Amino acid sequence: MKSESIFCPDKKFPVVMKKMVIAINEGTFAPLYYNLGLADQEEGIGYVDLAPYHGLESWIPTEVKNAVAERRQEIINRTFEVPVNAVKPKEA
Repeated sequence: MKSESIFCPDKKFPVVMKKMVIAINEGTFAPLYYNLGLADQEEGIGYVDLAPYHGLESWIPTEVKNAVAERRQEIINRTFEVPVNAVKPKEA
């Protein structure tokens, strides 16, 4: 049986669990919000990635595809920080 869901595909689930098990063993685990993005790659597996072009690649100009690939690499290299809205929603 695969450990798979729409939120944590089979290839990525063990990597996330490994991070948690290591933290537990080191005594550093805490119930925190783990921001796992493009820059948080481990063992060649990114936790998230950009969606594929789904057959529309020929419609997208080469310079746009190159710009997207370049920015993706900048995110992975941590030379570009993706803006994140860290404001917690108000409780109802």
